[in-house]
Amino acid sequence: MIKTEVCIIGAGPGGCITAIALTKLGVECVLVDKATFPRHKACGEIITSNCIRELAELDSRIFKDYQNTSFNFDIVGNAFIAPNQYQLEIEYKSPANEQLGLPHCFATSRYHFDNFLLQSVKRYYPQVQVIEGCHLKSFKTENNFSVISSNGLTIKSRLAIFANGAGNTLTKRATNTKKRPSHEGVGIRAYYKNVLPSEQPELAEFYFFQKKHMPFGIYITPLPNNLVNINTWIRKDFVTKNNINLRELMTDFIESHPKLKIRFKNAKLVGKTNGASLKLGSRWWKVSGNHYLLVGDAAGLIDATNANGIGHAMISGRMAASFVRKSLDANDFSEHFLNQYDKALRKRMSNALKLSRMVSPFFKMPFFPAFSTWMINYWMQKSTDSQLLIKLMYSKNAAKDFINPKHYFKMLFK
Repeated sequence: MIKTEVCIIGAGPGGCITAIALTKLGVECVLVDKATFPRHKACGEIITSNCIRELAELDSRIFKDYQNTSFNFDIVGNAFIAPNQYQLEIEYKSPANEQLGLPHCFATSRYHFDNFLLQSVKRYYPQVQVIEGCHLKSFKTENNFSVISSNGLTIKSRLAIFANGAGNTLTKRATNTKKRPSHEGVGIRAYYKNVLPSEQPELAEFYFFQKKHMPFGIYITPLPNNLVNINTWIRKDFVTKNNINLRELMTDFIESHPKLKIRFKNAKLVGKTNGASLKLGSRWWKVSGNHYLLVGDAAGLIDATNANGIGHAMISGRMAASFVRKSLDANDFSEHFLNQYDKALRKRMSNALKLSRMVSPFFKMPFFPAFSTWMINYWMQKSTDSQLLIKLMYSKNAAKDFINPKHYFKMLFK
């Protein structure tokens, strides 16, 4: 039996940031993960500008350590390749990071990044009790405590924080989460070596599929030691409706694409292909309940337009920690009291996820694959103003600006 104020389930970025933030607030916590680190995690592995800001602000020591590691790769932007092969390059240039003197973006494998964060917790915050290789299987509340158990171990805490990703059985049971295929996704990630570099090797690349599978595509992330990450994700309702095998879809696309089939001619798969479930921010999910809070992917904060989730996990982890402190001070761990976290998180993430919620209904319309194909082809063929798109990407009112016709008029008919 372990008794603590907070039990954090999941030691990925969301869980580690939560543990650090709680410790800074003077809150005792236990951090538990079913895996033993380092471990693999399917992801696009882009450490975006908001990740960098969160880490630098929370603990500058850890951020400086990360900058000095050998496993991060400095990427400067993203190339988008339309089905008709027209290409548009977008520079990563966050105004907020520019103002703070911080880098804009890195690429780092989750195998290294997640392990780095966990080891940093152990190094700088030894008061956090870290338990690896422990698969917690049951959750219940009794006598104003949450009780989480596995074979041979029971953790009794005032609050449980689920930071164990989407699709976890324990989280589903504890929160009574219902399946919503149109707001969930499935993804896979594979590593390859001996891949010929692109003409701009410092760019990540996104290749849109052909019309049948639009508007999804293949993402290629360059990593150190000439390794590349190839990943893709598709909404669950699309996968079911079209009987899609993601591994076959990704492989067939690489082998048939006029540029990629040359670059991957001598490529070799490194390790196993990993899969993941995604809980999309195209709707608001319930993220609190009696004696528990959810952060990161478990809270459904993945941007459905680009699958970005690491930064959102970090943001929600810090916010959860602040509400834990309030809950402990008030000695109130009820669903009613913790619902304040739901409201605050929605407000904080509203702009970041607004575009996801806006475009989601269109995905179900029968004409959308054909329309999105035409739109992307025409847009990339005509657009010569990537700077305007960069401005839209980092705008504080991004969703509103993205649907403003005057911006597209400028890009297409300049």
